[in-house]
Amino acid sequence: MQEIAIFININIDLTTGMVMQNILDKLKDIRVEETVSYLPIAYGWWVCLFSVILLCFIVLVIRKLYKYNLKRNAHILINSFRSDNVVENAIHVSTSLRKILITRNEKNIENLFGVKWYQFLNKENNFILSDVEKELFLNAPYVDKATNKFDNINIDNIYLQANRWVSNLK
Repeated sequence: MQEIAIFININIDLTTGMVMQNILDKLKDIRVEETVSYLPIAYGWWVCLFSVILLCFIVLVIRKLYKYNLKRNAHILINSFRSDNVVENAIHVSTSLRKILITRNEKNIENLFGVKWYQFLNKENNFILSDVEKELFLNAPYVDKATNKFDNINIDNIYLQANRWVSNLK
C-alpha cells in the first residue's frame, strides 16, 4: 500500500511540475503597444455619438418650432380683436402684449404700468409711437371708452407696432 501511495505522490508532483513548466513557457517579454487611436473602433460608440447628435438636433428643432408657434399665436392674439372704439383697441393691444410676455416667463411684468410699461416695450424692441398714440396706449385702461379725445388716432399704427414688436422677439 505504501508503494502505491508513494507512486501517487510522485505522479502528482510530476504533474504539478509539468503544469508549472507549461505556464512558464507561455510567459513573454513585456513590450510597448502601438499608439492607440483617438477614434473608437467599436460600433456602439458611433451609435452613441450619432444618438447624441440626433437628440441635440431634435431639441433645437422643437425649440425653434415652439418659438415660431409662440410668435404666430401672439400675432393671432393681437389681431383677433378689432373694434370701432380706439380706446378698446389700445386696451386690447396692451393686454395682449402683457399676456405674451407672461407666457415667455418675463419677470415683474405685472408690476409695470404707465410710462415704465412703455419704456420696457421700447427698450426690448423699439415700440415707437407718436406722442398722442403713446398717451392713448399709456392711459387707455383709465380713459372712459365713450370719450372722443382719441378719435383722430389711426389705431392701425399701434397694431403695426405691436406686430413688429412680436416679430422682433428673441
